[in-house]
Amino acid sequence: MMNLSTLPLTFLNAIVPTLVVAVSVHRWVLRKEFPVHQKGAILISGTSSGIGRATCEWLAGQAIPTNYFLCWRLPNVKQVILVDITNQHHADAVIEQIKVDQVPLIALVNNPGLDDISTFEFMGVYTIRKIMEVNVMATYMLTQAALPIIQQNKGRIITVSSAPGLLPGGRLLAAYQGSKHALEAMFDALRVEVAPHDVSMSLIEPGFFLQSNSAEPSTELATTTGSMEATCQNIQDAIFEKYPKPRYLTSRVGALPSWLAARVVNVLPA
Repeated sequence: MMNLSTLPLTFLNAIVPTLVVAVSVHRWVLRKEFPVHQKGAILISGTSSGIGRATCEWLAGQAIPTNYFLCWRLPNVKQVILVDITNQHHADAVIEQIKVDQVPLIALVNNPGLDDISTFEFMGVYTIRKIMEVNVMATYMLTQAALPIIQQNKGRIITVSSAPGLLPGGRLLAAYQGSKHALEAMFDALRVEVAPHDVSMSLIEPGFFLQSNSAEPSTELATTTGSMEATCQNIQDAIFEKYPKPRYLTSRVGALPSWLAARVVNVLPA
């Protein structure tokens, strides 16, 4: 039997891109077209800062004739709902408000982002539980509450995960990465469930972003940073493209540059 370790590196460099292209073409032929909505409501969670807030500002500035139901007051935003996303009653109330207003919900953008940079050995149980509660359970509750009207309107579900949630990256992020891996598995499974209802499910895989309260990042973390503008554009594309991708990646993963990593993750089983 041939020992793969003896294959020349040049051969591997040639065959891997070829395989990626072949699988990409196969998936392109089999890709599913989804309905595109130009009017309706987009519900975005986690908008007080970071990706959520930037996405609100980005979409509000695109002159898209859509009602935005947000958790933070911004210019050009037609309605704001302040909620505790970890509260099931609040999640249900948001969906009921959308029903009362008789505005079709065309997209749900889940944007959970609670983390804690510390060693797993000294991380308290309360901290780990809170990260899982916000990043996983709150996302599950809001998605489940919204799912009936999302399916009724043939809308979109977009969930902001993380590049380290796709592949391990960075230290001191065990609980955060665990929560993002959980989102990856949960929404990959959900994609299969909702596709027959003409509902698309996309995962956004940004890198790390510096916030105003962020400490100076390590070199390891800095190499996985992504562009906030690119992430916002990816979310917009996932909402409005006819052929939304299963995953949108804006940062490098390990040694892979972002453009190659994006090609690779979208040939993975969806």
